[in-house]
Amino acid sequence: MNAENIDIPRLATPLERLRTQLRAESLDGLVILHTSDLRWLTGWEQVFDSEPAHAGLVTDAAAKLHTDGRYAHAMRERAREQGCRAPGGGEGRALAPWTVDDERVGHAAFVIQRIFEEHPEPGVTLRVGIEDDIPLNRYRALNKAVAEQGQGKAAVELVETTDLVVRLRAQKDASELVSLRRAQQIADAAFADLLVWLRPGRTEVECAQALERLMVQHGAQECSFSTIVASGPHSANPHAVPTGRCLQEGDLVVIDFGARYNDYCSDATRTLCVGEPSDEQRTLYDAVLEAHEAARALLAPGVTGKQAHECALAVLARHELDEYFTHSLGHGVGLDIHELPSLSPVSDDVLAAGSVVTVEPGAYLPGLGGVRIEDCGVVTDQGFSSFTGLTRELIVIE
Repeated sequence: MNAENIDIPRLATPLERLRTQLRAESLDGLVILHTSDLRWLTGWEQVFDSEPAHAGLVTDAAAKLHTDGRYAHAMRERAREQGCRAPGGGEGRALAPWTVDDERVGHAAFVIQRIFEEHPEPGVTLRVGIEDDIPLNRYRALNKAVAEQGQGKAAVELVETTDLVVRLRAQKDASELVSLRRAQQIADAAFADLLVWLRPGRTEVECAQALERLMVQHGAQECSFSTIVASGPHSANPHAVPTGRCLQEGDLVVIDFGARYNDYCSDATRTLCVGEPSDEQRTLYDAVLEAHEAARALLAPGVTGKQAHECALAVLARHELDEYFTHSLGHGVGLDIHELPSLSPVSDDVLAAGSVVTVEPGAYLPGLGGVRIEDCGVVTDQGFSSFTGLTRELIVIE
């Protein structure tokens, strides 16, 4: 299926979707600490980094972001820009405005003060959502702020939520797909260049570093994750760390890589063979490819993550390789390299049109080596549309 011509349902803006969910869960507000959630909700490009220096508060009436002087100017510039675009950098819909504040107080004191400013009247209980993975010290700070600021005001109940924003992020809109597709195109181009340079005698570390440089040269802002290059016996370790081992004749080589573009990630894995593969290597590769093709053919709205995983597992079982498939079939990809939905043996996540997932079955045989074939793409009403244009046939390096 051509990934450039897919029909994705039109979605409400992130803030509208979040506010609808807050009303459904009877929450008066949500405290947001995860940077990726804030990036998604604001749609602001090139202002967030890896430092958790921000706190957001979304209520039915307002969206406020508390930060510090290192970020405040850039964020206010984004907030003032006319025609603020939707997440992903494509032609999007206007987002509701955010207020940026760099008042020199703690995040907890700031968000609780804003809650009480919206609801100054005593005699009511305000249900304020917090993520259930909030650090203990930040949870204690919120409770302290409630106690110190709440005299004679409304009562505040801190309500644990689980992946509230992450679950909304699982369904991408058309503008997000622009960046996701571009991130994969960058990675594809870099990998194609790597194949020209690759030959026996290169070390795993050299290969990983070369591929990462190539992704940046092709336009990546950075890599999505640390590149995996695992050769020979190392390829039987699904998440092997690159070493000084040289690629040798007869090696299977697993390369797992991804580029980040406009904050969105790509993810792909290809398995190579140095020299002509043995019959056993070819049989292993073909079995994994069959599992890959079967799983991606199943993907459609309404399919669960467990069903997708079990589809691939059943194919490998027919080849007596199921015990060597030691990880989940796939995962969601977006602003984070691992998002919802999960394609795993215990996942009840239900795919929807706009779900972006990886399909990455593998089999890892100590003594022979490992094979993994991974594509990232979007689920549509017509099926799975891959972002990558790389061949899924076994690549032979001479």
